[in-house]
Amino acid sequence: MRQRGGRNAGLYGEHLMARSTTTGSARGALHATNVQNEVADALSDEAKITIASAMNGLPEDVLAYVMAYTPIGDTARQKNAFTAGAYMVDSVEVVALDGEGMDVAASVQTKSFFGKVQESKQTVRVSFGVDRPLETSEAVKRRLMEMSREQGLTKSTATIYKIPVGSYGGLPVNMLLNNVPHSKMARNFIYRGAAEALVLAVEDPTVPRRMKLVCTVPELNPAMDTYRVGTVLELVRELAYSMADVGLNTRILIQPSMGKGVFKSLPLALSGVMSIMQGMDWEDGLVGSHVNFGQLGNKDDVSAEDDVILVISPQSIAGYSIHPLLVDTVEHANGRPVVIINPNLKDRPSSGGVMQVRGRGERIAFAESFKDIYNFRLLYGSSVAFFPIKGAVMKAGPSEPYVVFDRRNTGKSKGEEYVPLGTFDDDPDAENITPLWGSGTS
Repeated sequence: MRQRGGRNAGLYGEHLMARSTTTGSARGALHATNVQNEVADALSDEAKITIASAMNGLPEDVLAYVMAYTPIGDTARQKNAFTAGAYMVDSVEVVALDGEGMDVAASVQTKSFFGKVQESKQTVRVSFGVDRPLETSEAVKRRLMEMSREQGLTKSTATIYKIPVGSYGGLPVNMLLNNVPHSKMARNFIYRGAAEALVLAVEDPTVPRRMKLVCTVPELNPAMDTYRVGTVLELVRELAYSMADVGLNTRILIQPSMGKGVFKSLPLALSGVMSIMQGMDWEDGLVGSHVNFGQLGNKDDVSAEDDVILVISPQSIAGYSIHPLLVDTVEHANGRPVVIINPNLKDRPSSGGVMQVRGRGERIAFAESFKDIYNFRLLYGSSVAFFPIKGAVMKAGPSEPYVVFDRRNTGKSKGEEYVPLGTFDDDPDAENITPLWGSGTS
């Protein structure tokens, strides 16, 4: 069992260690598990063989690498420019792999001006083009996925993603997210995944301090009548626990009622959230020490003791923009992580010049400055209906790719599974996703 405050010293200074409690929690295993996974994921000889064997099942990709990243490709382009088919690669095979690249044996056919064909074998080095050797099998898989995408072979990235080394976990079978309330298994999968992603993001100094956590399954999607505020707050509670487990203090903020006079209001999805959250069951001694609450935009509610700031579902309302309150909070955080959970930062143009053309560029740029550390959303066959579920998009952590999944019925007791179709560096839109199915998807 891991004690709170047992994280690596130096993240925000040794003063954090002094004011962390010694209350233990099973959730502290999150951080220890991440460290163990990194050790287990080392690029061993067995992992190298596994990856090389899997890539030999993708000859189109390996050939594309050879043509794009080795002298064979340069020679082929030069000779074929004068005589089509003068220099052809007949087959390729990965014969060795390490953290800097892979050796590929290529069978080459050359045709002379008079039509005489000669065959030869060449072993060439396909470099990963990295500054230093990749140390984990997951890093090698990521680089291979990037190289395949660079060659327009996005569908192949699903196969690379599934190579049984590294961090591949996929999505659980039989989550049945069409059923509301969601199962305990589905909720725990989301809570644990989001908490792990937050720990990784906060502890990684290369991750921007403006973070975004998005999960819009039916119980967490305010646009659906299945929205359940209790699920949102359970998720937030797990996030706060995960921070306490690594010795960090969390401030949870909710936007106040906005507007003036009789037009003062609060989004329906946030109505009563503060009182519900304060009345929830929390571990003894946590609230007031590791976890505190406050209103977005109130500088007095963010103290020097707060290490991470969570903002629940910030959104504009007609006549009032949320951006000024968020900007103030980010500035007052002074480089500390600010995590917005299921935000809706789109403009809601109103009379009086509110959220009109003026300042729109700055508002969009500010919204885009928050980077996904976790993203799980469902895909539907239509942009106007939330049924049936066609698939999902999942980014499981700050350095994870976005993975597109196809939902398929298993035929056993109305079961289901999610099968990866492809991966992306950036959040894919319909234009990226649709070709993976060959039909419309929203």
